[in-house]
Amino acid sequence: LTPGETLTLAVTGFNKITYITELNVISPSGPYLVVESFENEINFGETSNLNIVLENVGQDDANNVTATISSSDPNIDIISNSYDFGNIAAGATSSSIDAFSVSVSDELDDQYQIALEVEITDGSDKTLWEQTKFITVNAPLLAVGDILLSDDDNGNGRLDPGESAVLTVTSLNNGHADAGNVLCNIAGNSPYFSIMNNNQTVLVGAQESTGVIFNITAGVNAPEGTVVDLGIEISQGVYFAEKADVLTIGQPPEVVIGTGNETSGGYPFYTWYENNRSQILYLGSELGAGDINI
Repeated sequence: LTPGETLTLAVTGFNKITYITELNVISPSGPYLVVESFENEINFGETSNLNIVLENVGQDDANNVTATISSSDPNIDIISNSYDFGNIAAGATSSSIDAFSVSVSDELDDQYQIALEVEITDGSDKTLWEQTKFITVNAPLLAVGDILLSDDDNGNGRLDPGESAVLTVTSLNNGHADAGNVLCNIAGNSPYFSIMNNNQTVLVGAQESTGVIFNITAGVNAPEGTVVDLGIEISQGVYFAEKADVLTIGQPPEVVIGTGNETSGGYPFYTWYENNRSQILYLGSELGAGDINI
């Protein structure tokens, strides 16, 4: 047991109401110092001051108290590592104000944990209290969300040959720190497809999303059903996400092949049917004698 901890005591018995209470662990004699609270979060790439509160949970006063922090983690740089708290009476607390200064790497995963060793001594330098605390690093966690087409010229919800439209890419930040200056890039692999503004920079807040708008155009000579492979990338420094998608110019080519076991329906499915948008193929036994030919 460590002084300063809180234990839960449960007393039970047959056909009895369970009694539950909390007990504070105290030192039997002398002072005993613990870290009562401290700032345990920091953003990636940030230099920040850490405020630490010490509590004397012992029976006697602690004099000339000094705390020193250290870490073996290479992702943190401790700039100011020591602070004199002075005297702390039994049962009292003492706070440091911007006393400890640290800097963390700007290439850490979101919620990365950095172990921080806290050593506390009194004036005699003979008493040493040690505790391990953890600092959580907040960072972006990028992802590419939905890709939606809108505002096409004829309003049919697709990009037809010769049309312009808007492609909205949802940039997601599932992390716990804002992502500023996120570079959004989109590319398409067809000569019939062009993007007016394929590189944009946006801010995506922590646990938020931002719609990035790209203006796109299909060539007037694009064959119906032209498939465009899209590549979307979003990045900020080492934080990166990508997604592949497909966009079809005009009506996708569709071929329906009958089985010979179905009865053809109404016009135009009781005759051969072909136009510039789709092709439908039936077996001869499935075609009725229609009175309209195309």
